[in-house]
Amino acid sequence: MPVGGDCHRCNSTIADNAEDALLYPNPTADGTVYVAVAERSNVVVTDIAGRVLKQMVAIPEMENRIQLPTQGIYLVKVGNTVKKVVVK
Repeated sequence: MPVGGDCHRCNSTIADNAEDALLYPNPTADGTVYVAVAERSNVVVTDIAGRVLKQMVAIPEMENRIQLPTQGIYLVKVGNTVKKVVVK
């Protein structure tokens, strides 16, 4: 099953507002975080210094998985909503 999506291949609208997006587990012990969304949403992962680590399109009813590299605090922007994720 594909993970996430590529906005160059998607034909439908991508949501700007994804307030109801769910990031789990949070905190995570192994760096794996899943993103559950109701609508296609742009996802941008940055470290605490603001460096972009990953960009993807989260698709409803798919396994939208993010693998974070090391312990720390990360910011995950889903649409226009920013959430904090902790890797222990």
